[in-house]
Amino acid sequence: MTRRNNRRTVSAITFLELLFVIVIIGIFSGIAFSGFRKLFNRFQLDSSSHELQSLMNSLSQRAIVERRPIYLNIDSRGNICRAIEKDPDNPDKTTPIKTFNITNGLSISSDTQTNQIVFYPDGSIDEATVTLKQGSGEVVNLTTRGVLGSVKIQP
Repeated sequence: MTRRNNRRTVSAITFLELLFVIVIIGIFSGIAFSGFRKLFNRFQLDSSSHELQSLMNSLSQRAIVERRPIYLNIDSRGNICRAIEKDPDNPDKTTPIKTFNITNGLSISSDTQTNQIVFYPDGSIDEATVTLKQGSGEVVNLTTRGVLGSVKIQP
């Protein structure tokens, strides 16, 4: 009678194989992270431009309803927009309506000399281009159509 030696073969992951898998996962996650970051930045730019367009359209409607001009002041240094009404009897006295803060990582500028856009009671708007710029260089322009009283987003 012969006796068999029953030995089990054990397969294990070596440290080198584990290290190789971790390196591959790190490379893929780095590629995915940069893609997600670009996507997030683009979403942030699109979201801010749509919010600003909505604000500008509501200011236009408010000027019509209240039969008064409404002013949107664009502060490029503080990355903020302020909507105000001026007292017809005392033009130096203003009433704040709404403040729109530009998200971090974005900057705002206007092509008007006074950095102010006026929304008139007849539905017209000063012709202007407001530019939102991402730190990575992506730009979205919001243009106002004077007599038409509309605000359009142009990538």
